[in-house]
Amino acid sequence: MTGASQGAVTLDKISKRYGRAHAIREVSLDVAPGRFVTLLGPSGSGKTTTLMAIAGFVQPSSGRILMNGADITRLPPNRRDLGMVFQHYALFPNMTVAQNVAYPLKVRRRPAEEIARRVRAALEMVKLEDFGDRAPVKLSGGQQQRVALARAIVFRPDVLLMDEPLGALDKNLRDHMQTEIRRIHRQLGATVFYVTHDQDEALSMSDVVVVMRDGAIAQIGAPEELYERPATAFVAKFIGGANVLAGASEGGQGGRALLRHGSGQPILAPAGEVSGRAEIAVRPERIGLGLPDPARGETGLSATLTEVTYGGAVTRIAAEAGGEEIAAVLPRAHVADLPEPGAAIALKWAADDAVLLHPEAEH
Repeated sequence: MTGASQGAVTLDKISKRYGRAHAIREVSLDVAPGRFVTLLGPSGSGKTTTLMAIAGFVQPSSGRILMNGADITRLPPNRRDLGMVFQHYALFPNMTVAQNVAYPLKVRRRPAEEIARRVRAALEMVKLEDFGDRAPVKLSGGQQQRVALARAIVFRPDVLLMDEPLGALDKNLRDHMQTEIRRIHRQLGATVFYVTHDQDEALSMSDVVVVMRDGAIAQIGAPEELYERPATAFVAKFIGGANVLAGASEGGQGGRALLRHGSGQPILAPAGEVSGRAEIAVRPERIGLGLPDPARGETGLSATLTEVTYGGAVTRIAAEAGGEEIAAVLPRAHVADLPEPGAAIALKWAADDAVLLHPEAEH
């Protein structure tokens, strides 16, 4: 792998064990330079341990980490030349904003003129050029996070690691900072590894999303691919809250698989190899009210309405069929068609809007 482009990162079957417990298990990932990669998963999924292994703060029990073609598995953090942004900023309270940003360059013994120039450029990039003389304690949470980001990028690293950097911010500020981080990523061209448990954040910011569960990778793909074609029930539910409906295979109909739902009703699934029990995923926004029209490739279920929630431009409903809860997101115009909870309703969706899921892997 000699001569690899700057910012290329490869994880080769890295695992981390604490006694008999696996924090991460055989995680493999090949990241091209300049990509924005998000490690997404619930608490305990292994995403932060993976990031800390790349940073050098966690030593893998097995496997290799390569950066720009070189094996850095045993290299200490201070020799990896990585930018790092933490959730809680980790700013030096006894230094000004400019001194905080300058710190990585002083450690690298850069000339004073270069330090001043780079600090000024980094603060301009995060739009804090007039705040250099301020103390961090005098800044808002969002401004402190910008200082931490400026400090991480001031020496122009090939790889930037971010561990839930927006977790402490309120929603409006978090949304704004997502846009700013993407803007800075485009300007820098660095490879970014970003850890979050927020699915919306991952979908809106990333080139590639790595969904993790129980220390392993559940699925890797572009945001659209993971949303539209989740591989397993876990990914379908974790990203976007898809409905996962189970049924027994009853062969095929019209080129599609036919399943007998737990309610006793037949539902169509996309074409695929189905035997025994199978699961499909259907996004809530793909489900509408009314009887399905088979001639238009529609399928659906009769259900009992259990809950109606106002959501501004949309209305969210919950229904029950055969012991399974089904969620739907309806346009505002359809609200007038809804009966009271407890009433029978008909739900429909295009059979090809469903995704046939793979069985969950056992660890």
